[in-house]
Amino acid sequence: MVLATQNPNKVRELTTMLAPYHILAIPLNEFTDIEVPETGSTLRENAKLKADFAFEITGLPSVADDSGLMLKGLENKPGIATARFAKNFPTYQDAMSTLYQELTEKEAPKDAFFSCVIALRTKNDTIFFEGVVTGQVVWPPRGNKAFAFGPFFQPSGYTQTFGEMDPDEKNKISHRGIAVHKLSSFLAKNDIF
Repeated sequence: MVLATQNPNKVRELTTMLAPYHILAIPLNEFTDIEVPETGSTLRENAKLKADFAFEITGLPSVADDSGLMLKGLENKPGIATARFAKNFPTYQDAMSTLYQELTEKEAPKDAFFSCVIALRTKNDTIFFEGVVTGQVVWPPRGNKAFAFGPFFQPSGYTQTFGEMDPDEKNKISHRGIAVHKLSSFLAKNDIF
């Protein structure tokens, strides 16, 4: 199937997560370098836009995800705009610093959650799989084993951030890992080809 993303970090993470299920995932950039604008108003809409595009280009079952970091003290900001928010800064560290400063200035709680929606586009349908993990943001960010905002997020019940966790452990509990597990369970029971 096709991974409908141009993000090399997501390609690496999704490929790793899908490998135990014997799913060959081919990155979309092997077919095109066009990026789909994320014009949807929800994670689900953006995931569907990307999966539909990949299916139309390749004719193969396609998987796309959209995910976001939601800070409860900032009314779930940056949310659906997480990737676009980060692009406004030279580094993710700068983006995290800005968010943490906003929380501190508002004396807002540091509670947060990551949400992921995966869209699987087949010839007959689009099916969605969702994953959510709760936790809190920390300052300073810790670890370098996760990309984007992972070093900034400590999941509930854990003392390490995603950036400090062994990637295999993180993938079992992360928002994307939960969604991929649901996807793989579906694929094990359904023939999509």
